[in-house]
Amino acid sequence: MLEEIKVIEEPPPHIERTTTEDKIWTGCCSKSNKEFVIFITQSCFGASLVIFSMIQIARNDVENKEIYFSLLSMIIGTFLPNPKIKEK
Repeated sequence: MLEEIKVIEEPPPHIERTTTEDKIWTGCCSKSNKEFVIFITQSCFGASLVIFSMIQIARNDVENKEIYFSLLSMIIGTFLPNPKIKEK
């Protein structure tokens, strides 16, 4: 007496099911891709911090430039990807 086993395939728990509705933000007069808006916002904010730090480092009347070097290295470290070793 063999019983049939029904296998229901579900995605692993770390994979979320998303729809296109979750990825689109609707404003008063436009629709935008959520990831694109976040990417542009983060890029503009990071670029403005890099420019501000470079200006403060170049100025001669700023006494403590260490904070701007730290801020600059933090932003650059955030934008650079982590190195990876390919496993065979």
